[in-house]
Amino acid sequence: MKKIKFPLILFTLLVAYILLNLPVFHDGLFHVYDNVHVTRLMAFSSELERGQFPVRYLDSFGWGAGYFLFTFYSPLIYYLGSFIHLLGFSFIKSIKLIYLLMTALGMGGSYLLLRSRFTRVASVLGTLAFAFSPYLYHDLFHRGTLTEAAAFLLLPFVFWATIKLRESDSPRYLAITALFLSATILSHALTGVMAIIASFLIYFLPPFRSPLRYLLSLSLSLSLSAFYLIPSLVYKDLVRYTDNSLVTRGYLDHPVPFFTQFFGSLNSPEKSAFLGLPLTIGFFIALFLFLRSPRYVSRYRFVASFSLITLAVCFFIMDPASGFLWSSLLSLRHVQFPFRFLSIAVVAGSILYASLIDHFQKSRLVALSLILLLVSPVFIYPLFYKPLGYQYTTDYRVEDPCQTTAWADEHLSLWTSKCLTATPDLIQTLTGDISPKNLVINDNGRTLTFEFSGRGQVQIGKYYFPHWVAFDATDTQLPLVPYGDSGLIMLDLTGAVSPVTVKLEDTRAETIGNYLTLLSIALCLYIIGRSTKNHENIT
Repeated sequence: MKKIKFPLILFTLLVAYILLNLPVFHDGLFHVYDNVHVTRLMAFSSELERGQFPVRYLDSFGWGAGYFLFTFYSPLIYYLGSFIHLLGFSFIKSIKLIYLLMTALGMGGSYLLLRSRFTRVASVLGTLAFAFSPYLYHDLFHRGTLTEAAAFLLLPFVFWATIKLRESDSPRYLAITALFLSATILSHALTGVMAIIASFLIYFLPPFRSPLRYLLSLSLSLSLSAFYLIPSLVYKDLVRYTDNSLVTRGYLDHPVPFFTQFFGSLNSPEKSAFLGLPLTIGFFIALFLFLRSPRYVSRYRFVASFSLITLAVCFFIMDPASGFLWSSLLSLRHVQFPFRFLSIAVVAGSILYASLIDHFQKSRLVALSLILLLVSPVFIYPLFYKPLGYQYTTDYRVEDPCQTTAWADEHLSLWTSKCLTATPDLIQTLTGDISPKNLVINDNGRTLTFEFSGRGQVQIGKYYFPHWVAFDATDTQLPLVPYGDSGLIMLDLTGAVSPVTVKLEDTRAETIGNYLTLLSIALCLYIIGRSTKNHENIT
């Protein structure tokens, strides 16, 4: 194949980018299974604008009793959406712009990764295999898992940076790898864990490298994410995530049998997750060449080894045959859905596909066959590459019964056996002759101050969590305990001096996490700046 010029590459990728994002350019907002991101972004932005930083708690959720969603749910994409909204865009357009930005990053990252190993033609076609993989489209426009799809689209950068970390002595790649790993974790923690496992395999494939650089980069990535990771791990046993149905039986309800990887459910109205014909066939061709072609092995041993191992493991872990692993490993069940491993599989598959184009570039017939195979899904299952539909409303509300926007209300506290289904009174007398008055609400509901007379106990209409504290007029801290089936806050005012303030405060774990993240950001900037300066001095 002749060497193609960069303007043609850019034009090809731009056309592909527009075709991929046709649903985004539609007047309406495409309907998706996870139709929660607009309301989450609205609540997140409201908290951010009113001074909560980092945002961990949404006061408007849970019927006004509050919900600690972003203590446990990766927040990065919502910071991005809030910034876009701050620039003057509506919440719906902010969501659409996130889609446009992340798909551009994903395609750019894929080309960067592939171009570091292959020719321009192979890199472009491998990027198209990545961009039009059925699972990426499914993640974006059927499931609509904005955060998970964003992490998926960052994976090519993680792989590229880890390869650079492995092959270069420059300290900058230590920081760059950490930044991309951290961004993936902060976009979607479960995908971030998969990214760490994949990057570990990339770095430690033969020939063996010193583990120090990788361990330093991994440690730095975890420190960059500490403001989110530390609280989420410290308080994970205080919520019902492990006990919800998605963890206990998600692997039983959503396996991906191996033979469905080719075609999925074809044109069934029920959209499913699968790898697709090009990448699955590409896996078998690459495996055959790896076993039988010394030329292929000599040129692509490293990337082919990584990709073949990764795909083989993903095929097994998604198949019902791996059920014994899922049933015995709680940490694996936290992934919930076996098809989530397709995100790693798609990137590995696109690497193999690019290697095949590169390998057969002098054989026009084979190369043309691979190109035709690449576009075949559009004709084999055309109905798949369509959104579920469009919605034109601008009035988005939290409408699930518990008003958490989370499947199975997975982040409600252990003290909540029965969620609220209506807005509670902010202060309600439980015992004694307490008479609260002059309630003042500040900080978007995170601070409540009221006066009272009498003695007894009151219920505060907020879900109990250790982050809530109360002080009376003498600055004496008052004990708070969970109360009732809903696990709201009970406050004993016997002996307290009016007025009383109940407020949300950062815990020690959150404060430590905040400082670790700030220090890690400074360290990354220093490493990159120092490395760049040294490089300029050398040149």
